[in-house]
Amino acid sequence: MRMNAMTCPSCQSSKHVEGRIIAVGSKSGPGQRFFPSGIRVLTLKRSVSLRDRQDFQACMQCGHVWSTLDVTELRTLIDKGGTAALKAKLGTEA
Repeated sequence: MRMNAMTCPSCQSSKHVEGRIIAVGSKSGPGQRFFPSGIRVLTLKRSVSLRDRQDFQACMQCGHVWSTLDVTELRTLIDKGGTAALKAKLGTEA
């Protein structure tokens, strides 16, 4: 069964955010960070760490790639630094 492209392939939630994954170095070694689109330019923190230095998984049939991050950290980042458009899209605007 093919999932709707606008829902999460794991939980079917329609609340999702686009972004970029970038490998970064730190004192504790290399890691990957997720940079969501729609974060205001002057926001101090602009990314969220992927969980437990987890590798990405890739489907050999369709090419879908995924990993896991701390959703609480992502919500906090969007609450503090998200644009009005991003918050409206996710239904989090106060």
